[in-house]
Amino acid sequence: MKTIYTDDPVVNNELFTLATQLYVRLRRETGRVVDAVYMAQNDAYAQEIMHLAASLEDRELKNLAEKLNKILNGAAAQSLKNNLNNETKVLGLSRSSSAELQAELQQEEVPHHYIGALR
Repeated sequence: MKTIYTDDPVVNNELFTLATQLYVRLRRETGRVVDAVYMAQNDAYAQEIMHLAASLEDRELKNLAEKLNKILNGAAAQSLKNNLNNETKVLGLSRSSSAELQAELQQEEVPHHYIGALR
């Protein structure tokens, strides 16, 4: 069994998300139940499910199969990392400022805590 999981948690998360979406869409459109967890783990099973989804007339299934194929071929791994970095920059969060942010949040929370006796 060739496993699909990589060292990158972003790619693994995207892979499982697409497998779950394929599962839901296949069940809704055809009544067929597939194993999303096994699809995210086994390359051969994922290829068969993509082939099945591409053979149906549903456009959403075809789009999901194409996205999964891109991830399996490694083309989307770099773009997922870039998207995550861009989202982090847009939010204004960086790893260097996360400690400072945590300290600020803790200082802001202290006055709001309830201090009193239990009844």
